[in-house]
Amino acid sequence: MSAIERRYLPTESCPVGIETRADGEKVITGYASVFFVSGDDGTQYRLFDDLVERIMPRAFNRALKDKHNAAALFNHDPNMLLGRVASKTLKLSKDQRGLKYEITPPAARADVVEAIER
Repeated sequence: MSAIERRYLPTESCPVGIETRADGEKVITGYASVFFVSGDDGTQYRLFDDLVERIMPRAFNRALKDKHNAAALFNHDPNMLLGRVASKTLKLSKDQRGLKYEITPPAARADVVEAIER
């Protein structure tokens, strides 16, 4: 059995939200990763007592430029696909805060949208 590493961003620093577009379509929005800011402990991740991970602003440049076919998964579960870059149901972009996402989930994932709305 392989070990899966899962990291979670605190919702206060990386809120997840639902936007309702003009056509009524619901889109899940948020940050997949935030960039390191010196003095802000919420932007670095302690992996071990002596090891801290910091994401730098250039970290996603190549993946965004080459349009890697990233997948948006609910709870990192490959059986719970919410969107993909290639199908244009996942849009990734970068700003000064971090890597942003916009997911247009399938109707079959209305339960996920409802849970986020609550």
